[in-house]
Amino acid sequence: MGMDFVALFEYPGPTPAVLHAIDRLEIGKSCAAFRKVVERWRDDSFSPLRPESAQWQSAASGERVDLRPNLPNLEFVLRTAEHFYVSFGRDAVCAYHPLRWHTFLTVRHWESTMLNAVAMLCKWLSAGECIITSDHSAAFRRFHEELQFAEILEAAFKDDGEVGSSADLYQEQVDHDRAFRPGAEIDEKWPSGIPLPPGWRQSGTWDSKGIWRFSWRQRVEAYGL
Repeated sequence: MGMDFVALFEYPGPTPAVLHAIDRLEIGKSCAAFRKVVERWRDDSFSPLRPESAQWQSAASGERVDLRPNLPNLEFVLRTAEHFYVSFGRDAVCAYHPLRWHTFLTVRHWESTMLNAVAMLCKWLSAGECIITSDHSAAFRRFHEELQFAEILEAAFKDDGEVGSSADLYQEQVDHDRAFRPGAEIDEKWPSGIPLPPGWRQSGTWDSKGIWRFSWRQRVEAYGL
């Protein structure tokens, strides 16, 4: 199963300002940064995001819930019209999105689109510190253990480590013992240390580990969000 995109951030809990922002998310009141996620998704011909309206649902079953639950509450999640799945903990919010983590890390327009959307979500929900990671990270697991944000960070630093930029979240892993012939779809064994013939390419894969602190306020100011 592949990795997907996650943003985790500190927030003050269900204050009047936060509840007002949730009101806006519930009725699908959007902004340009949110709408761009849906536009990019359609432009890249990904599987349609349906339904297109926001709703509360059970975190366990995905079944629709008609009324907003009392918050904080990790048994329920708000799926926005842009298909961010937003969970509200005691002092932390988790925003999961089905965008593949590899796509976020390797496709420039998706990185920009998602960071702008997260920056606006942080702004609406009165966020403090924010981190970007995947749903395979220790931070994501610790959030769902109902830890506080400081405890989530401590566990994430210990288990996954921190990187200095979003680019550092992507790690290429070259397999020096295998290579592809020109035009081949399946690699084959190749003696390590022997130069490849012209047109051949080394086999490899990728991995990702760590968390990145996202300066969302700077993003809002720099891009006029």
